[in-house]
Parts: sequence; structure tokens; C-alpha cells
Amino acid sequence: MQLDVTQSITDLDGQVIRTNPADPGSAPFTVRALFIHVLFMPRQSDAQMTGEAKFKRFLLAQKIHDNDTVNLTVEDCAELKQLSAETFATLVYARLASLLDPPVS
Repeated sequence: MQLDVTQSITDLDGQVIRTNPADPGSAPFTVRALFIHVLFMPRQSDAQMTGEAKFKRFLLAQKIHDNDTVNLTVEDCAELKQLSAETFATLVYARLASLLDPPVS
């Protein structure tokens, strides 16, 4: 699937969530920044990961970093959803998950 990672994450009122909520001029949380965060955030389970799996995460983060629109595989989407669920509160997770698994119309 193609995903625009420059999109900002919004709250329930449609207001952009910012990196510093007290500063309206601060940068918005983007899909790109959040996905790179989940891919690089250290976890206890990392100790059991193979070097190949870690390198695969790095390559996905690099692809997300380097492109405004990213072609994600089914496996990429599943990993990003799982890592996001482990990392973020409900609102941010739901916004990211809905982009990775959009409802069928």
C-alpha cells in the first residue's frame, strides 16, 4: 500500500497534535516521526531479535525517513501496527492503525 508519511496526527476534534502541546508553534507529530520512533525504540524483546530482523527494521525506518510516500508491504504494516500498539496511547495508535488498515468502502 502507498502511505503519505508527511500526514499529521490529529486529536478527536481534528486539531493537530504537536510535539509540545504548550507551544502552538511546535512541530506536529507526523506519521513519519512516529513510525521511525517505534522502529528504533529499544524494547526488552530486542535481546531475542536476530541481527537480520534488526537490520530489516532499520531499512524500513530508512525508507520512511527518505520518502514522503512509502510503499509498505503487508508485513511492514503488521509490524508497524504491532509496535505502535506496544508504544502509543489509544488515540495515536488508532490514528496510525487506521492509516495502515483503512476501512473498506
